[in-house]
Amino acid sequence: MKILFIGAVSFAVQTLNALVSMRVEAASACIKWFRYPGVKRTLAYETVSETDFRIDSCAQGFRPNVFFDINQHLGKKIELMKIYQTEVDTFPFLRSEKALCSLTKLRGSQSGFKPAEAFVLSRETC
Repeated sequence: MKILFIGAVSFAVQTLNALVSMRVEAASACIKWFRYPGVKRTLAYETVSETDFRIDSCAQGFRPNVFFDINQHLGKKIELMKIYQTEVDTFPFLRSEKALCSLTKLRGSQSGFKPAEAFVLSRETC
């Protein structure tokens, strides 16, 4: 089974980041069943960034409905995050180690896991 992950910042179509919008539009074209019938499940992942400070107060934001237990992978996730040195800063910055761990705990509490990674199911065919 093939699973396609696309960025979720886009679900509020009015994003300040045009590149993210273009990436999501391209990914959306790829999930059409008649173009790529092998893609059975499409999940959009949560991207924590300055786009969370959008001006549109009516935007719904990220509302996950699929969760994965990442207890065995959290250390690696933190290690990989540190590769992006120019994008990471100290807490309370959104992209800090402490904020990332807090988010995984929040998503875990929403799903019954300790740390969890959250996604939005965009499309699934069985």
